[in-house]
Amino acid sequence: IQGRTSKAWELIYVGKLEERRNSLFLLDILGEVQKRIEDVHLTVIGTGEKNYTDNWMRKAKPYIESGVLTYIERMEQSQLRQMYCNSDLMVFPSNYDIFGMVLLEAMFCDLPVISSYNGGADTLINSGDNGIIVDNFDVNDWCDAIYEMYSNDTKYNRIKLNLIEDDHARYTWDGIAKNYIMELKKRNVIKD
Repeated sequence: IQGRTSKAWELIYVGKLEERRNSLFLLDILGEVQKRIEDVHLTVIGTGEKNYTDNWMRKAKPYIESGVLTYIERMEQSQLRQMYCNSDLMVFPSNYDIFGMVLLEAMFCDLPVISSYNGGADTLINSGDNGIIVDNFDVNDWCDAIYEMYSNDTKYNRIKLNLIEDDHARYTWDGIAKNYIMELKKRNVIKD
């Protein structure tokens, strides 16, 4: 495993800026994490409805001006893969998400994820094994989870290694469908 370098601890969020995705809470997390991790940086990639995005930008402005936050509205998929690969951790505090394609993309790139409990996280993440699920929206609990990944090399490297060694086929649509069918059979929703 390639360990962290001396560069800033790189967090990334990819997704729409909207209330459902809890984008303002993401900024609260950043503010608190800064108190625990001196050299932290968050890249946010995504856009949303003008009113919400304007409000988000007002709150994000001090972080952008201080260099702690980089905001990118849009990015080509080919470039996005490189962003995942250059990050240390994805943070996804969505209030609600049906599946969370960005979780799938990040994990396919072997990027550890800290996510809220939502449809995609529930399907993809075994908390503590290949990512972390925080099942509430307490900023301190989110900061604790991020700080533990930052400060506990053993845990971070174990999760990263589990992602690297994982069968990436399960992160494709065919693999996801196969897992859903197995789960439905296990629950006797469908028969063989």
